Amino acid sequence: STGSDLMTAHASWKPSLTRRSVLAGAAAVAVGAAVPRVPWASDSSVRTWRHYADCRFGQMHFRTSAPAVESGSNKTPLVCLHESPLSGLEYVEFQPVIAADRRVLCPDMPGYGASDGPFNQPEIDEYAGALADALTALGYGADGAGAVDILGFHTGTVVACSLAIQRPDLVRRLVMPGTPYFPPPVREQHRRRYGQPRPFHDPDYVGSTYRKLVLKLDGSADSTEPQRDSVLELHRRYQLFVTRLRPGTRSHFGFEAVFRYDFERALTALAQPVLLPVLNEWLDEPTRQAASLIPDSELVERPDFTKYVWDLEPARMADLIRPFLDRSPRRAGPVPAAP
Repeated sequence: STGSDLMTAHASWKPSLTRRSVLAGAAAVAVGAAVPRVPWASDSSVRTWRHYADCRFGQMHFRTSAPAVESGSNKTPLVCLHESPLSGLEYVEFQPVIAADRRVLCPDMPGYGASDGPFNQPEIDEYAGALADALTALGYGADGAGAVDILGFHTGTVVACSLAIQRPDLVRRLVMPGTPYFPPPVREQHRRRYGQPRPFHDPDYVGSTYRKLVLKLDGSADSTEPQRDSVLELHRRYQLFVTRLRPGTRSHFGFEAVFRYDFERALTALAQPVLLPVLNEWLDEPTRQAASLIPDSELVERPDFTKYVWDLEPARMADLIRPFLDRSPRRAGPVPAAP
């Protein structure tokens, strides 16, 4: 992603756009008070397990969900790639919903969550290559169970694009909301701003981040009340805060890789069908611009979905993307056996 660190950023570059396909969305709705957690994971019709797969950086951690009775499913598995500096926990509400009729894998990308990571700054192609290693080790690809579908968000869209180009045998369809496409000058500006190490040497850094992201205080000296936009429960905000801290001094690696990547070249080289939902968040216009570069793209405007869609609207988001994923036949071969 450009990720949680960029929640309040806005791109100044907004050229005109010729859209390939625009699907009308619902009208925008206001976000109100905190929404209680919906216990999707307690649904006995879906089972979830954790596991690891080998990749070039060590081991990659996965959280996988599937229908409790998986035999006979003809749906292509879906892999969900998170924004930086989070982990597969970003999809903890969405995953069991979309997994009602297919297997859904949510990996922690290298260096994030519980996955091993590089010691030095990697490129996007290396992140994608590591994911290819892990998916191949799990039995997917031309020599195994065939391709998967990929959903990415922010950083995840860039990794998904690279993977689709490197390994077309591994990627059948892509869903790319929140696509951080910028022309080179703007991309370099973002790299210089966001692709830098976080100030862990500052004794106030963790505390100030906690105040802002968990307590939702505005940072002013006399502020004692939470902001009114605390739409996620306190526990969920805390969970995401801890996840953000796990990569430590290397948490910026994902941001740096995104803004060093020649995304324009990659988008024009995509051969797979791509769905690009446009959410009500700071990457709305970059997503529209990305759609104009992709040969086989569909753009769907959803101003009623915010950056919190994975937590607040998991069922509606699943309903949006499921028809696109189900549009063409599944690849041959059974999915690898679950534990």
